[in-house]
Amino acid sequence: MRTIVFSTLLLILLSIYQISCSKNDTTPKPSNSYFVKAKLNGEMKTFTYQAQAQKGMKNGNFVHVPFGASQNEEPPFPQFSLEIWNLDGNITPGVYSETEYLIMGRYSIDGENLYNNVNDIDDFKIRVTSITEKEFKGTFEGTLTNDSNSDLVLKVTEGEFFVPFK
Repeated sequence: MRTIVFSTLLLILLSIYQISCSKNDTTPKPSNSYFVKAKLNGEMKTFTYQAQAQKGMKNGNFVHVPFGASQNEEPPFPQFSLEIWNLDGNITPGVYSETEYLIMGRYSIDGENLYNNVNDIDDFKIRVTSITEKEFKGTFEGTLTNDSNSDLVLKVTEGEFFVPFK
């Protein structure tokens, strides 16, 4: 009899403990939704590891925003990174083309095999759709050329980013 009472009491206490420790469904879950992604010559690539942006400030304005992500922790390749420079103004939502601003797009397969937009094709564009104190969001497209062989070209389409400021 004493064993049954003790077992029942233990079961009730464990049930109360379990209920009190269970997650509340209304508690927001941590966001793992930060990314940089794009089609490279038609093949979708998604980069989520260490997706982040940094703020370059001057007189209270966003004048430089480097951002990017990689596909792996170690080695941190492939990776895709971009930068916008607007030293005479403020980076706000809008379109930034390489004919009007200094913008950079870089795709590195392995740390040595690098593609970037430093080429004769001035078609790279970054569209900033949202910029807050915490997050940076937008789209991008253009052409990247291999550093070692200018005949190797990547057409970047459907580029999209959503990264936190660190």
